[in-house]
Amino acid sequence: MEARWQVVRQIPWQGLLLSALILAVALLADRLWSLALDRVLAVRRSQQAGKEASESIETRVRILGRLGRAAIYLVAAAAAMSHFSWLRALSTGLWASAGVAGLVVGMAARGTLGNAIAGVTLAFSQPFRVGDLVTLRNETGTVEDITLMYTLIRTGDNRRLVIPNDVLSSEVLYNHSIVDSRILATVKFHVGYRADLGEVTRTLGQVAAQSKALLAGAAPPSVAVAEAGPSAIRVEVSGWTANQAQAWAFQGDVRERGLSALASIHEAFPLLPPPQNS
Repeated sequence: MEARWQVVRQIPWQGLLLSALILAVALLADRLWSLALDRVLAVRRSQQAGKEASESIETRVRILGRLGRAAIYLVAAAAAMSHFSWLRALSTGLWASAGVAGLVVGMAARGTLGNAIAGVTLAFSQPFRVGDLVTLRNETGTVEDITLMYTLIRTGDNRRLVIPNDVLSSEVLYNHSIVDSRILATVKFHVGYRADLGEVTRTLGQVAAQSKALLAGAAPPSVAVAEAGPSAIRVEVSGWTANQAQAWAFQGDVRERGLSALASIHEAFPLLPPPQNS
């Protein structure tokens, strides 16, 4: 019994109480930091109306929130450890070898550190923002979140791509939303040499003009003879759409109704399949 009381007497109760107080202060600081960022986000949204400005602000605030939260708890942990003698000794030894330890940790975690640095760089340089539609390695999707380590992209079939930030910072990425989301959508048709090209272009022009995916107020769709191949003539129909989703809708609509319309034109289709490289 006496041995147990001896152990209890050796517990640094003052250090425990101070550590608990430090943790409470850290939790309060975390909450105040989150409230401050929410306030800044609300004010900036009211000052800069528009979806693009809102997405830009939200991307920066998310990264700042994560960086601030990590800093708060790291400082709190260091302050709490300083109230225990055995931890202070460990801390002193670590500080004494900080140069060597930093080099070792840096070499061991260079991939992780690279991702974190890339995450901060992406948040502030903003080649893409939360909500943008992007294409990377033939995968197209919407940016859902940008963390310090990775970026989350939701594809059209509801898959989630988790991509390390250093990959995004070093590869070519197509952003369909930044600056101007309008897209000139193009549909290709191959027609036979015996077809009446005038009738073909008029028919396809009428089909394209009736598409509901066209951008309101934009120039009317255009139809042009793009190439005369060995066995077929390539005709391209182009129209302005509001974004990538509408471009896909325009292409599907014009392709479906255009093929049906061409079926009524005499010898509209080529006798042989068009070459694959056209």
